[in-house]
Order: sequence, then structure tokens, then C-alpha cells
Amino acid sequence: MKTNERYNGWTNYETWLVNLWLDNDQGTQEWVRETALECVEEVISEGESDIHYLATRRMSDLLRGWHDDQVAELMPGSAGVFADLLNSALDSVDWEEIAQHYVEEIELFSAGWNMPGDMPDSEPQIFTSADDALEYIRSDVRNLDHEQYPHAGEWADAMVADAKSEFGDRIAYYHYFVTK
Repeated sequence: MKTNERYNGWTNYETWLVNLWLDNDQGTQEWVRETALECVEEVISEGESDIHYLATRRMSDLLRGWHDDQVAELMPGSAGVFADLLNSALDSVDWEEIAQHYVEEIELFSAGWNMPGDMPDSEPQIFTSADDALEYIRSDVRNLDHEQYPHAGEWADAMVADAKSEFGDRIAYYHYFVTK
């Protein structure tokens, strides 16, 4: 009897094989990566804090459902040894491991501000794009009181992230930041 042993760094052969096919078909790979990004963005938009875990769960369900649909399309109404073997192999796949692989590839950026030496800090916002995170900060700076900070628009326009897409600067009495 075959036991489920790790295979090429994956839970088992079946998981490795499904991931291999997902990675090697360009159209499927693009769909999987876009779907992972959508799962992460949905969790962020819902204000959930455990982004990777919840996005992985959603992605896992979507991957399994997509494969089930593929089986139903390729083998409609079939029964027998081949259908049973295929379903058994798919039941052995660790869908969460594959989903986690794709979800963890997505970089997350935190953006926010604080007053150094003063608590509490603002709750950072999470973004999947460094440009969106920096634009969030620019918008906050543009919205500073223009009578008190007449150069706020110029400050916002001058904000530039570093090579790692990170930003940090003190403007007025606030420290604004974007970090991975």
C-alpha cells in the first residue's frame, strides 16, 4: 500500500502534480495568480486581519471547485474504475498548500501615519500595490488643513518610494510610511 510521503517539497505526489500543471500552463497560471490576488483583495476589503489565512481558505475552495468542474466536464456522468481513481487522486491533493503557495507570492504593503512620541498610532491600511499604498498617503497629506499647512499639496506630490517600494517621511507633526 502506498503512503502519502512528501514529494519534491510538497505534501504528496498528487499535490505536486496539480501544482506543476497549474504552473506550466500559461493561461491557467495567469488565472490562478489573478484569482489569488482577488481573494487577497476581497479579504482586505472586508477589513479582516488574518489576510493570508482567509485568502488561502478562499483560494483553496476555488481551486478544488475548478478542478471538480473540469472533471465533470471531461467525464460527464462517468462511473467506474477510472473515474474512481481520478477522484481518489484529487481527494489526496492538499488544496490549501497550493493556495497558500500562490497567496504568499502576493506582496502586501502597509500605509499609515503616526505622531512620533504620541499614542495611539493610526491603524495602517493594507494594499496589494505599492503605488496604491503611496497614493493613500499622498491623499492624506493633501487633506491636511491648508491654512495650517499651505504646502501640503507640494509635499504630497514630492513623495517618492525607495527601490523596495517603501516610504517614510515626517511631514508637519506626523510620520507617514509605506512598508512591506
